[in-house]
Amino acid sequence: MRRAEFDSRWTFRPGLSRRVILERTAQLPFNLPEEVVALYEWSDGYGSITPGKWFTPLEDSIQSYRDQLEWQRERSHAEGRMWDDWSEDWFPLFRNSYCESFVRCGLQAHGQLWDQCPQFLELNWLADSLAEFVETIVVAIESGGVLIHPDKGKGLDMRAGYNAFKQTRPDAGSLVQAANGNDPLDRARAFGILRQGVHPAVIGPMTELVLGQDRELARAAAWVLRAIEQPAAVASLIKAAAVWGQRPGSDNPVLHIIPHGRHADSRPLIDALGDSDDALRLAAVTCLGLLAEATDFPSLYAATSDSSPAVRAAARAALDRLKR
Repeated sequence: MRRAEFDSRWTFRPGLSRRVILERTAQLPFNLPEEVVALYEWSDGYGSITPGKWFTPLEDSIQSYRDQLEWQRERSHAEGRMWDDWSEDWFPLFRNSYCESFVRCGLQAHGQLWDQCPQFLELNWLADSLAEFVETIVVAIESGGVLIHPDKGKGLDMRAGYNAFKQTRPDAGSLVQAANGNDPLDRARAFGILRQGVHPAVIGPMTELVLGQDRELARAAAWVLRAIEQPAAVASLIKAAAVWGQRPGSDNPVLHIIPHGRHADSRPLIDALGDSDDALRLAAVTCLGLLAEATDFPSLYAATSDSSPAVRAAARAALDRLKR
């Protein structure tokens, strides 16, 4: 991590003794997993565990746990959402500007690592253990997964690390089954694993989910399709975004998951305008109209000369709407 210069702003603090760690956590309603105790023996936080993800000192984690638990219970009561049935056995380890990473400390799924982002009501699986997460980071770094974003700075392609654990992951069929199940944590874990690995076999099931009526499932399935990065998956993503754009409601759970904008690594909507599939070109024009970005005007103007009457009409309608 130091060679990759992830720890540029802070340095890792010295570790704590096992006795101090156990004394400070004695009032918690669970015992920390052994690997978490080992982590705090190595360091008491403040270092960057990945770009933008900071390791929290033990005392700060304990206070954050208490604050989060109280806040989540209040929100659960106010919103009628089932948050407190799992949060009491979660302990925060890492944080960034918006999210905290928790490790489960109860008997069920003991040691699993998750991201919780209260501002976005999101829960994302990271790894089945802290050791696996750290090893994933190391593998990603050593395989050349360090990325430089023009706005966000240094980043890490975690897929490079997760791919090293493919042999221990559930098969695609069981992941799809869990993604369609009723347990929200099983669903979140399944989508998390699917997003990190390339599973072309799940394009069909994910397309069904992304076209369904459940916005949360559609958004999760859209991220999986984006991660696959194959033409069939991209086409499904674009067509689903167009379908959602025609449905009532202002929230399109798919549209902004499609790479787009000045700094996007690819421009699938623009590329789709040259595809031989009329339906895909029509969906791409529809999405460009929904995005309403001035930089897309030339592409929409070009689409007014498309061979398909439906595409030409949609392009003219999009331009008329964007000019208002």
